[in-house]
Amino acid sequence: EALDRDGEIFIIKSKRGGSPKFQLIETHRVETPNDFLNDTSVTDGIKFSNLGQPLFYYVRQTNGVHAKIPAASMIHVLNPEYASQARSFPPHQHAINNMRDEMDLLAMEKVAVKDNSRTSRILKVEDTKMDSGDLGLGQPLGEGNSTTNPTDPDTLNRVLGGVTAVLQTNESLVSYASARPSTAFNGFIDHLRRDAVMGGMPYEFIADPTRAGGASVRLVVAKVGRYIGVRQSIIINRFLKEYFKYWLGVKIQRGEIPTAKNWWKTEWVCPKSVTVDAGRDSANERADLDMGRQPPSDDMQ
Repeated sequence: EALDRDGEIFIIKSKRGGSPKFQLIETHRVETPNDFLNDTSVTDGIKFSNLGQPLFYYVRQTNGVHAKIPAASMIHVLNPEYASQARSFPPHQHAINNMRDEMDLLAMEKVAVKDNSRTSRILKVEDTKMDSGDLGLGQPLGEGNSTTNPTDPDTLNRVLGGVTAVLQTNESLVSYASARPSTAFNGFIDHLRRDAVMGGMPYEFIADPTRAGGASVRLVVAKVGRYIGVRQSIIINRFLKEYFKYWLGVKIQRGEIPTAKNWWKTEWVCPKSVTVDAGRDSANERADLDMGRQPPSDDMQ
């Protein structure tokens, strides 16, 4: 979740009572102390050697004091996109403006829809003297005696309850139908949302799968599988392997577990990937087992 929200997370390897423990550190706590703001070897809370190797991580504690954590005791989980990248950034950083625009547009459109919903009928008049701007304020619509005064809104409201309204010859009463939100507005919102998920999982998978069909579904699922595969690789190589080596190494050092050759070499089994061909894949797997092309151990994973 932190990788999706912040782009990275830190884990401190520690001990409590001799047992290996891991402390999760959120990205906003790793920062450069004020005393080192002018130190060129400290960048974004990390002190580097002349070769660019991380030496220390400065972690801000609750009391405001920065703890100096050696790099050997810190696990930094991120997906670096270039060689010299020291810190990551939120995957949705490119979509922040789009999300704010969508929130603003939806808020203003909701206000407009509510305002339009208040109007059910419109009284049209042809008298050119009706230009005082009071038509929408419930004020009298004209001047003069009762024989020439146009229909009063209060009188008009009293006769709309299932009866026929009597209007002047220069008036007409029409129903009002709001056209908001329009189809163009909905398309604009859809564009903002699709642009916001660029670089991540396909929009059809995480938001709206109704437009994908046939071969497009398989393409979307294949892209999702590649994205999740990269995420699994990051978690395994940058966290789980380090987690396992530290945890088991401490246990071996304390004599709780006997050592073994190449004990640090591990294989990690991930959940099955998403597929739209589960039935066909199962049939092919059974056929491979029958023909001996696939060992039973692979089928049992």
